[in-house]
Amino acid sequence: MKRTFPAITPEALAVAAGRKTRRVQKKLYEAESEIHSANEVLAHARQHDGREVRQAVQRSSEAERKVHEAVEDLEVVKEMLEHADTPHGPGHAPGGKSGAGVKSLLPHLRRHG
Repeated sequence: MKRTFPAITPEALAVAAGRKTRRVQKKLYEAESEIHSANEVLAHARQHDGREVRQAVQRSSEAERKVHEAVEDLEVVKEMLEHADTPHGPGHAPGGKSGAGVKSLLPHLRRHG
């Protein structure tokens, strides 16, 4: 028996994009905190032992990884919104609903994402 999947609607894409945006924002806040903490130690490296400096470098590397993941997630969000806004793409719904309203989410995501 062939599996059927629900239609991808502009609303569903917008909800998914919103969820992903919140996850990205959380990753970026965590990375910001880790970078700040690491930079504090590194700025005063002469006052810290080698172990603390190595830990700061590790935190900085972890933060870099989180930022990289967040950038990739934002690319996915961007693609989701582009598909939701394409009249003949996956977001196209019968009855003339093209997903044009999803475009109004972009400024909000740019401000708060």
